Amino acid sequence: MPPATILVVDDDDVILALVRRVLERAGYAVRGATDGHEGLRILFAERPDLVVLDIGLPRHRRLAGAGASSRPQRRAGPDAERPA
Repeated sequence: MPPATILVVDDDDVILALVRRVLERAGYAVRGATDGHEGLRILFAERPDLVVLDIGLPRHRRLAGAGASSRPQRRAGPDAERPA
């Protein structure tokens, strides 16, 4: 089973790299975006399991609700079963 995918959206490259490193070491697959447009593109194209979002992104405050998923999430860690 592939690891859960997490999308990290932050306009600060240092924060993005730090969060990516921590999550990858924990066993997650991580996609990163440095702005809201790229984050939305990845969100809708790849449907990550979780979005970690800098809610203070300039000009993209509406993204805060865009990542809310209607799919039930029961996973507790990177090796847990993915919902169908």
